[in-house]
Amino acid sequence: MTKHWTFVRQLISLPAVALLFVCPAVAGAIAQEDPSNSSVLLLVWGVENAGEAYAAPTFESCMTNPDLTIHTNWRIRSSIMGNFLRNLSLTRISSGLAVVLLLCAATSLVQAQAPPLVFTVENSGAGLPLTGTIPSMAQAPILRQLPDPFVFRNGARDTTWASEEQHRAEWMDAILQTEEGPKPACTGTAADAVLGVPYICSETESYTTTSANHYTLTINVTVAGGPSGSHTLTTTAAIVTPTPSATCVQPANGWPIVIGMTGATGSWPASAFNASTASPTGVTVKPTGCAATVNFATAYAAFGKYITSDAAHYTDGFYKLYPNLCAGSTTASVTGACVAANGFPNGSNSGEYAAWSFGLSRVVDGLEAISSPSYSGTGGPLPLDITHSATTGCSYAGKMALWTGALDERIALVISQENGGGGAPSWRLSHEIETQGSVEDVNDTDYDWFDSTQLSYTAAGVYKMPEDHFELMALVAPRALLQTGDSAYYWLGDRSATFDSLATAAVYNNYGIGDRFGYYIDTVHSHCAVPAYQQNATQPVINRFLFGTTTGPNAPAVPQVSWLFGDSLQAGAQPTYDANFWTAWWGTGKPAFPAGESWNWGGDVMLPLNQNITVNTGDTITTQYQVTMPGPHAAATVTVPTAYTEVDIACTDGSSYTLTVPAVNASGYQTNNQAYSIAANDNTTYASNVYSVTNPGCTNGQPGTTTGTYFFGLGKSNPGAGNPGLAGFSTNDGVQEAAQTDPINVTFNLADSTTSQGGTWAPWTTLNEQNPYSCTPNGCPLTPTITWPAPASITEGTPLSSTQLNATASYTYIAGLNVASPATGLLTTASVPGTFTYSPPLGSVLPAGVDTLSVTFTPAAGSIYTTSITAANAYKYQTVATASVPISVVQAPSVSLTTTAVLSGSAGSGYTATITITNNGTGDASNVMLTSAALGSASGSVIPQSLGTIAANGGSLTTTVSFPGSAGIDGAHVAEKYSGTYTGGTFSASIRAVLP
Repeated sequence: MTKHWTFVRQLISLPAVALLFVCPAVAGAIAQEDPSNSSVLLLVWGVENAGEAYAAPTFESCMTNPDLTIHTNWRIRSSIMGNFLRNLSLTRISSGLAVVLLLCAATSLVQAQAPPLVFTVENSGAGLPLTGTIPSMAQAPILRQLPDPFVFRNGARDTTWASEEQHRAEWMDAILQTEEGPKPACTGTAADAVLGVPYICSETESYTTTSANHYTLTINVTVAGGPSGSHTLTTTAAIVTPTPSATCVQPANGWPIVIGMTGATGSWPASAFNASTASPTGVTVKPTGCAATVNFATAYAAFGKYITSDAAHYTDGFYKLYPNLCAGSTTASVTGACVAANGFPNGSNSGEYAAWSFGLSRVVDGLEAISSPSYSGTGGPLPLDITHSATTGCSYAGKMALWTGALDERIALVISQENGGGGAPSWRLSHEIETQGSVEDVNDTDYDWFDSTQLSYTAAGVYKMPEDHFELMALVAPRALLQTGDSAYYWLGDRSATFDSLATAAVYNNYGIGDRFGYYIDTVHSHCAVPAYQQNATQPVINRFLFGTTTGPNAPAVPQVSWLFGDSLQAGAQPTYDANFWTAWWGTGKPAFPAGESWNWGGDVMLPLNQNITVNTGDTITTQYQVTMPGPHAAATVTVPTAYTEVDIACTDGSSYTLTVPAVNASGYQTNNQAYSIAANDNTTYASNVYSVTNPGCTNGQPGTTTGTYFFGLGKSNPGAGNPGLAGFSTNDGVQEAAQTDPINVTFNLADSTTSQGGTWAPWTTLNEQNPYSCTPNGCPLTPTITWPAPASITEGTPLSSTQLNATASYTYIAGLNVASPATGLLTTASVPGTFTYSPPLGSVLPAGVDTLSVTFTPAAGSIYTTSITAANAYKYQTVATASVPISVVQAPSVSLTTTAVLSGSAGSGYTATITITNNGTGDASNVMLTSAALGSASGSVIPQSLGTIAANGGSLTTTVSFPGSAGIDGAHVAEKYSGTYTGGTFSASIRAVLP
């Protein structure tokens, strides 16, 4: 062990900061060996519960751990190091040269403990080497599915928690490179350099008291070393701490903090963060603590403007600090534009969300400083708990809350409210499933907010993005995230946000922390409003992650409510979907949509076709689609505002591109509007025009190969909050609210007409026309779910009763949205009152065979049903529902009795008949009674006789009857006659006999 101690002492004596990974046993031994050393830092686990403890490895096990070799060129696995750093908080016990002592048994300890709830550093993965680089636009693969988040850039895949820090570093790097530009560090060291410019950032913080519990934080951010020399940005943030009371007790570690992007608590109700504040009507779940509020509005405006003219952005505070990140117009003619003369680097600028994220981190720095026990300014440290903090905002500020919280790991809870494109929605999905211009996608966002590099990924270029926004949300992990939507505002892109949230949930679930991520997409309330039912459902999230409390022995799960699915995917003729459509390929290494599946949401569709053909430069590429209405239907007009095909082409030099057929016009969509008039019951196939485009070819001049072909019917733009784009395929033959429209079948092909290749038609796909966004008003009422098990077989002749006619109706709703009380805001299943009308009706007698029972359920008028659908009630009511089940009616069993007899005796002694009765029927003969017996003119005895039951299918019984000698002389021909009864019938027999 001598060499190990020598090595440790050498590091401690170094003239600069050194980093040593040792066990707790080592740290303790160092303190015992040299308790006067002023360079030692105590290490405290950053655990979720203060009572958690972990067994420290021994010194010997530390020194022999295979993950660490201690010598002059020692190394440790970077992913383990990064995660381990994130699980530590440091407390200095004396001043002097700093040596950070970290546990060498990081692997076992990290894997043994749950991921922490928050960290004490802004970006624990800063400086972590990446496993590869982002390929150029030409060389980037085309990926229409969501990227596999567990694959490193070097192609390796790892789903363990130990690898999460490396994944996070690569997600963040990709997002900043392709969307926002750098978010600079502010450490006062050379690590602050940005895009090769040797900036050094420093900060000073102080606060003043403005009135009781009201304070003003002032931060001064100075950046030196750039082309414009040193520049200082000074800004403020208003802080309000709670007034202590019986319901507002200050925690030992200080008040939790909520940072509102555009106000004290953003657009989220202030009552959610203060137990002493009166709650709005209907809110029954109270906060379990009180939080200090920090208003970020002044500070964020100082770093970057919300929306302004392009020319004005170069005056933003962030770009004065970092002129080589100047954001603004890329047009040189605009005065003050970010062109080369003004520091515009390499045709790429930086986005406002990077500026605002940088500003938020500087405010958090300030909050840390003024709440530190070592703060020596006037008034002393403020009682603020940085480890329990939240960001909150709505709309563009909802994006801001998400971006700032994702990029600063000191934020424990992110509440991103109704954020829209650039927030939770996937860029890919928004382009793939929505009409151009109907939602905020890469083509239709505000480029005051995003890096101009993102312009490379517009249109089909979006499929070359190395990341997507489920990974932006996953950057928050393992911290808590709640994102909300409002499907009444179509522009927000909540269909895309829902699927992206499902992908984020898969990442959280993979790490065993699924209860830390939630999404709540409801409807029919004002943008940025929080209805009482939603506040009730989400308050436990705030209580747990901000106030550290639970409502029971286990922490409540974050709600995951997708009202978009809840209202449109009930039983009935609604669209179909696969929740895993974009993620099913994860782990396979082969990006592809599930075999035989397509995106089908009523009129809006994306149909894949697997067909590989070779295409040359200058070839004419054609596409065509066909429609038909199968089966019986009313006369209809099928309208297709626009339809087109995208084909992905791979080149031999590794590059790829997407060809759109036909090419888009200046408005961003195709001018190929068509309509088809289809007569009643006409099942003819109608073909569209043939559309074509000239293939531009691969840049190396070699032929390319198609790798995937996709047909889209997405309609045209119909912009405006709450207004969807027109459906790609629509009909006029029914009322969509009542699911009365008839289905359309569609197929398409792709061909190279120059070489006569291709032309294969895709499988027919049925488009269901119950589209939630084509109903008027926006969104359809629910269809109750009818539960009706197929009844057991009955016997022919049995009248129908409640045993067979026993259907029930239920629906899943949000308590408080559909039904006023209880306003829990959670998904609840309840029965629906109403009338069941059966066909055939109660008491009917069905013929033998397999019959069909049908029911029409009409919900009771009033509480949850109406025939008048309006914007105010669309999501509150039920439609008529139908169902049917088969029933087997079995032919009634029959009894068939035959009687035979054998005579014995004589005229002198009398005669005896031995009688056998056989049942050849299909049903048992019960209560068989022999009621008469005659031999000639003589009657037999003993009569009547009770014989019991004769089994079906050949069962029999035997009895005897005595006759007197007077029946006739021996050898005489006489008649034997027998008769009787059984339950449900009679039997008889007449036999010609010869007396013995």
